[in-house]
Amino acid sequence: MGSSVVVFSPDTIRGNIVARKLRHEGLDVQLFDRAVSALGAVVNGKTRALVFDTVGCLPDELRSLARFCESSLPEGARIIGLGDPAEGLPCLNDREMCQVLPGPVDPERIVAEVRNAFSAKKQPPAADAAEHMEDDLLDFLRLR
Repeated sequence: MGSSVVVFSPDTIRGNIVARKLRHEGLDVQLFDRAVSALGAVVNGKTRALVFDTVGCLPDELRSLARFCESSLPEGARIIGLGDPAEGLPCLNDREMCQVLPGPVDPERIVAEVRNAFSAKKQPPAADAAEHMEDDLLDFLRLR
């Protein structure tokens, strides 16, 4: 199984709209109505994107997301938050880790953000690039 998208929404209608659109676009989607289950699926699977619907969330679910962002988010995974950013969730303000889509559910925009998460490449550390720059230049100039 390849990378999947995990969708959490306490509202079954909103969650099903998002999940159906993502499936229609050919993506492997897992839909959850409990935040703990969704976060567990992200840790245990090859998830590149977590769509987290904050509309109608309980305070405990938001705290679970905050703890998850601090300690358990897999490298390369992104969170797409639906609804208004909740106060006290610093991870929803981190543009590299999360994209917040306020307002009503926009399935097309959600698909675009998920595709961005799947296509995002990790940037090599600057130190590694500097170490190999001289070798690359010598090879390019055919001096070796």
